[in-house]
Amino acid sequence: MMSSVAVEAKLQNKYPNISIDVLRHLLNITGGDPQVVQEQLRIMSMSEIHSLEASLREVPGRNLTGTQKQRVKEFKAVSAVSNDKVAVKMLMQNGWDVESALNAFFSGGAEDDDGDEVMGSAGAGELNDLFEKYKAIGIEEGAAEGTTNMEGAALHSFSQDIDAEDEDGYCLYVIAFLVKASIPLTFTKEEFVSGLMDLGVRSLADIKKNLPNWKSQLQRDGVFREFYRFCYDWMKESPATRVLGCETACDLWTMFFKGQYPLLEHWVDYVKTHFKKAITKDVWYQFLDFTNLKPDLSDYDVDGAWPVLFDEFVDHAKATFLAPK
Repeated sequence: MMSSVAVEAKLQNKYPNISIDVLRHLLNITGGDPQVVQEQLRIMSMSEIHSLEASLREVPGRNLTGTQKQRVKEFKAVSAVSNDKVAVKMLMQNGWDVESALNAFFSGGAEDDDGDEVMGSAGAGELNDLFEKYKAIGIEEGAAEGTTNMEGAALHSFSQDIDAEDEDGYCLYVIAFLVKASIPLTFTKEEFVSGLMDLGVRSLADIKKNLPNWKSQLQRDGVFREFYRFCYDWMKESPATRVLGCETACDLWTMFFKGQYPLLEHWVDYVKTHFKKAITKDVWYQFLDFTNLKPDLSDYDVDGAWPVLFDEFVDHAKATFLAPK
């Protein structure tokens, strides 16, 4: 079976007076069948061909639908292309499918109206390939065939590759926070490629090299609090879920506060064995302030605006491991 590039070259050789834009457009709308394209060209007049060519070169945005404009925006964000005409051309040549247009662009570049070659950034191309690699792993392991995101096994594989020597185990969450991931346990291509490009990285090696610095940045005033709150929403089962699972919350608390909060084991044990319920956002947020109290909880204000879980834990603590001996 001939590649799309070979098919285009064969058609260009047979129809030297017809622009590549027209040939690609016809290939796209005919499912890539050169025989059907030739039949179409036989019944088209030269005026119709010239009219089609002119329409393909119209100013981008003039006649685009809202969906098409959004796809142009997505293409430009990931490819780092600033030229609207190039973005529209690549999308039109690929049936307005952003994934296909980006893959075609990163593999072969594009031409602007002057015939000058516009190439994708080498870094963006490598990150795009990395995204596609992990997305494919996700599909192989059960993700929906048509998924356009990194999720499930894709995230697990990526996490293993970047966390190989990580003692804390939460590098994946740090990256999700920095690229502003918006869907629970998911990376969109724009977030992954554009987000990492904005962070100044271009490869898996760059990501691993920068992780220690990114993690250290979390210790700045206010940054860890913002990161901690982000994790509540990103680790939920879905955007529609209002609470965080008990086991998930306990795993995250252990990950974030191990060796830093002296009552951590007691807290996690109490939540798992006594509370046994999903964790609300209020509890999640206020736990961070709770860790700043004295280890003997002598400064806990029973009349303060603490969620009931904290009152119950303090009572339990004072009756057991903090009880006078």
